Amino acid sequence: MIEERDTTGGKSKGQGTGTVFIVTLVDVETESSINAAMLEEGLARLERSKRWDTNERKTALQNLEQFQEKAKKERLRLW
Repeated sequence: MIEERDTTGGKSKGQGTGTVFIVTLVDVETESSINAAMLEEGLARLERSKRWDTNERKTALQNLEQFQEKAKKERLRLW
């Protein structure tokens, strides 16, 4: 599911060009979060929450944060 599209091309953040997508990925067969698995392995990182994020989105980010912290602690891949 595409949660958000950033069409600024990353120019404001110095990320290059093109549309940036914020997505939620779920394996429908196992109903497991691919986002959580990628965070836990150090293959992805969470964006900082924004003041205008919905409470639902803030809660989801907080739930995923534990997986990112595990990867940081173990210094996996990008950490």
